[in-house]
Amino acid sequence: MAKQKKIRLRLDDFDDDLNVEIIGICSPVQDFRLAWFVNNTLGINLYRKEKDFKKTIKKKECQFPWFECFDEDTKTYFFLIKNKVQGEMLIPSKPLIDYFLFLYENTILDIIEIRNKLRGVDLIVGAYEFEAEEIPEMEILEIH
Repeated sequence: MAKQKKIRLRLDDFDDDLNVEIIGICSPVQDFRLAWFVNNTLGINLYRKEKDFKKTIKKKECQFPWFECFDEDTKTYFFLIKNKVQGEMLIPSKPLIDYFLFLYENTILDIIEIRNKLRGVDLIVGAYEFEAEEIPEMEILEIH
């Protein structure tokens, strides 16, 4: 079995060398259903991670469901993570966003085209591009 690449994203370290793009998604659907819509719309294969992303908020550990895939054709990593779980938010500065879609090492795909495709999905209310610098409070994501 091939060793999985471990990616360490730290938003305050982003520069031109680290290629990450972020789309905030507003949608009332459950995470697995949204992943299915994103997969069908973008032609990718997001799958649910076994372990949730954990973040300590107000001295309590919160777990956020997330999905990932690596697209061989574009050599791009996709990560979909839920922003709101049991009244807590992964990224409190973006309270209207339900999910975040991260594209890491994308050099081929047009982020505006992806955003527009997502906006065309009936159960996606909105999709918005964010610069990494717009999310200052986000902690380190260790993606396995």
